[in-house]
Amino acid sequence: MESSHHGIIVDTAQNDMDYDSTDESIGKVGTSNEVPASQMLQRFGGVPQLSVRARTPGLPNIQESHASRFYDMPDWAYDLSAEMRQVRMIVNGLQQDNHEKAALRRDLKETQEGLKQTKEHLHAVKRNWKKASSELDQLQSRATAMGQHTDSELILSVENLRYKIRSFSAQYFADKATGQFRDPLIGNFKKYMLEATGASDYHGNLMSDKKAPIVIQSFLWRLLISETFEKFCWVPRLQESMTRVYEALRPAYKDGHSQEVLIVPNAEQKFQSWKATTSALISELIEDKKNFEGGNAETDHFVQELSKRALYFITPFARNSGEGILDDLQSIIEAAISLDQKICQQTAPISWIFMSSHGRVPFDSETMKLEPGEAAPRSGQYVDVVTAPGLMKRCGKDLNIKDCLLSTTVTCGPPLGT
Repeated sequence: MESSHHGIIVDTAQNDMDYDSTDESIGKVGTSNEVPASQMLQRFGGVPQLSVRARTPGLPNIQESHASRFYDMPDWAYDLSAEMRQVRMIVNGLQQDNHEKAALRRDLKETQEGLKQTKEHLHAVKRNWKKASSELDQLQSRATAMGQHTDSELILSVENLRYKIRSFSAQYFADKATGQFRDPLIGNFKKYMLEATGASDYHGNLMSDKKAPIVIQSFLWRLLISETFEKFCWVPRLQESMTRVYEALRPAYKDGHSQEVLIVPNAEQKFQSWKATTSALISELIEDKKNFEGGNAETDHFVQELSKRALYFITPFARNSGEGILDDLQSIIEAAISLDQKICQQTAPISWIFMSSHGRVPFDSETMKLEPGEAAPRSGQYVDVVTAPGLMKRCGKDLNIKDCLLSTTVTCGPPLGT
């Protein structure tokens, strides 16, 4: 027992010595005047120096453990601080990612809402488009049933009539006149000739081999517009009745002083709709031969009578008055009647452009074109003769848009002062 107690004292002293030695080596706490603990034990306790116990295998050395811990702590703390910084960076990155994801979610939601609205708008547009397409199909079917014609078809028909009239005038009135002429006062024919030439003395123009074909063209066009167009000559047995109703319902285009008045769009559209619908219905009846037996004979009679009277007026000025002249003139009148039937079935107002024969009208390249074979007009030239009228269509909601389908064909005289 006493030996064991003595060993504990020795170990305690050794530990103190190790502690002081550690403090001296690291912190340099002791001084040169201090006495080591082993000397104090020998001096005061008389305890002999004992050998240090043998180190037990597998157990750490206490002295080495204290020293290693003291030196390892700074590296470990530094590593921990670096890891904490990395953790904070990761956390910050995650937070930033969360903010970005939240912003993306908001953008996605807004985009989805916008896409939804766009789809709804697209569906509405498709519905309206289908409705409009259906209405257009109905209108086209109705127009086909009513016999409406396109602008191109009307233009082609007018150009065909122009060609017939030009060929007729060149064939029978281009050479030098021979023989005597007469001046019969038949109906309005003299009026048409005066309008064509713009002068009371039209005989000199008709006797000229160069001027006569031009004047005859203008004369025939004025005759056709006054005698056949808007006269329903293509309606057998109903011509007079249709003409009276047409004139009664037609809005006034001129006042009592022959001055043009403003068109009332609503009234004009109603009138044009009535004219087109009625003309289409009558055209369908005409196609049914049973309902209009003998109708063609009535129209043929009208054509023959008008041709004979017109020919009687212009024959004295003809250079070639063979048998073919009457047939050719009848062909012109028949083509005009067929064209009038097409125009009557149009819902848009169609009108002929004939400038006044009184006064000097300057040449306008926008609305006029020269007769084939005419030299290009010089600056300051004026219209001499209108050889063929222009064709104009009114369109738009208020019929305030004028669409010139065909330009007026003219010849030009020399500039004033020459």
